[in-house]
Amino acid sequence: MENLKDALGEIKETISLASGQYVLQIKDRRNDYLEELWRQGQFAVEEAAVLGNLTEMHSSLQKEWRRAGLDRWLIEMDRENLYIQLQQGQFYLYEVVPRQQPYPALALEVTTDDA
Repeated sequence: MENLKDALGEIKETISLASGQYVLQIKDRRNDYLEELWRQGQFAVEEAAVLGNLTEMHSSLQKEWRRAGLDRWLIEMDRENLYIQLQQGQFYLYEVVPRQQPYPALALEVTTDDA
């Protein structure tokens, strides 16, 4: 898969046209090395998903994965998720990490006090 984010976006769009509940399972072909790289980077990704320090996370992981000698990696995001793709040779790892807000959304209502 060339681009996990785009592929999932197309699938979600198609599913939204159908009725019913669906569970989407993403299969990858990870090996121990990719698993270890993911474990090392997961803290930065999870932190960025909650705190929003996405630029810092992206920069840090780019350096780490370049040093690790990966053939390809991709970090993307949308309003809902962070999308991680790692590839080395015939092995590839996909992760989708939901983005969370550090605080619950705050709804504001403006009223006029006519008393």
